[in-house]
Amino acid sequence: TRSGRLLAKLADSPLGAIVTHAEITPDGRYIISSETGKFLIWNRISEQVIYRDDQPGIQQITLMDYGYKVLTVSCPNINNKAAAALAEAAAAAGEESNRLTAITIVRSVPEGTILFRFEYPIRMVPGLPFRQSVISAGLAYVILCTIDKANKDCLAVYSATNGSFVSKILLKGCAIKEVISLVPMPHKANQVAVISSEKGSVMDIKSKKHVRSIPKWGGSITRDGKSGLYAPTRGGLEMLELRKGTTIKTFIPKVAEGVFSVICLFTENDEYVCYYHSGRKTIRVFRTSDTEMIANYRLQAELTAIKSSKDGRCIVLGTVDGCMSVLAIVDPQKEEMFEYLNQLPSRDENWKAKLAKQKARVGFKAAIRVATISSRFDKSNKSSPGNGEAGEVDEDGNPVEIASVE
Repeated sequence: TRSGRLLAKLADSPLGAIVTHAEITPDGRYIISSETGKFLIWNRISEQVIYRDDQPGIQQITLMDYGYKVLTVSCPNINNKAAAALAEAAAAAGEESNRLTAITIVRSVPEGTILFRFEYPIRMVPGLPFRQSVISAGLAYVILCTIDKANKDCLAVYSATNGSFVSKILLKGCAIKEVISLVPMPHKANQVAVISSEKGSVMDIKSKKHVRSIPKWGGSITRDGKSGLYAPTRGGLEMLELRKGTTIKTFIPKVAEGVFSVICLFTENDEYVCYYHSGRKTIRVFRTSDTEMIANYRLQAELTAIKSSKDGRCIVLGTVDGCMSVLAIVDPQKEEMFEYLNQLPSRDENWKAKLAKQKARVGFKAAIRVATISSRFDKSNKSSPGNGEAGEVDEDGNPVEIASVE
């Protein structure tokens, strides 16, 4: 991501490979992907598939336990056009035949051993994407959106250790019509936020009670769990205090810009707020401390994905034209950002020569290792009885090892 250089292309099926999800472990050694109805675990170094299993209709891949486990949620019939048409008709008629079954499987990485699995019913909502499961802040529970006997949305809690069912939480007291997403509260291990189009409702997992509702909250939250963002589709951007639900800062005043899709998020260090507006096709970056706009970047195509780097210095963008861009957040008040830019490969005229020298050094070390292993194997064969002629010896009668490295 610093140089934009393509390292490898991974495809298990050379003809007609369709990759829908992909995650890389924190140590960078393994890649977990969903390709044409199969679950794959790749070794990034050898670029080989080390585990393969059939799991059609994967909708979610989430790493657990710092990359040593992986959770996958699949719904085999969700992409079936006939089933989708029947579900929409049933939803319009208010019937219950739009139920589908989602399958959750947790595997170990890299062995691929299935640790546990469970199934739960879901409801297809036209116009809404698949509601993904989340892991609680204490890494003890898997929380997901399911349905009750009346075909209404509710929460189900499972153990993240053995997959056993813990409890079901009804949403009757929240007045939530449609659940859009779930957000685990980072500072409370037993709380999860249910996000709808109008508000966010905080639920307690253990007591199964509604804690409070936060009007206008869209789900973006800081690492300490104290602040969130409100970005309506008609324009405007505000920061909310999540305990009382009041507006504490205004980044963009409420202006009539029309109804467009909006994406907003905090960077990983919570120092900046990124705001994408599909009408303007621009990404605006604001400083969280004083709400000052420090960047206004226009994209070449519509944005489909955005992610902040772990250090909060860069944002990674994915657009519909198939391009991935990495942008550095250059804050004039931060002198270390200028040093960071000077260290980038694009700012170094001799970067290609240095890269070629580094490749040659790596190749030479690999050749030395191969020669060392070969000489050891050759010595063991010559020293074993019955191998024919002996190798060369020195003046004292000791065998001489000869290894050439080109």
